[in-house]
Amino acid sequence: MAPVLFLAFYNVKILKWVISATILNIKNVLTLTVKRLKEISRVFLVWMTLQILL
Repeated sequence: MAPVLFLAFYNVKILKWVISATILNIKNVLTLTVKRLKEISRVFLVWMTLQILL
């Protein structure tokens, strides 16, 4: 009975680790995406102002 409990506990630990890692990954991806979007919008704004001026 003890090995089964140990395995179950271990699986829960792994699951928790996987979930936390996934959440961290999602957060990193989101922050990177936001940074990219900000850069793209800035470039787009500059390009638009140049189009209007020229």
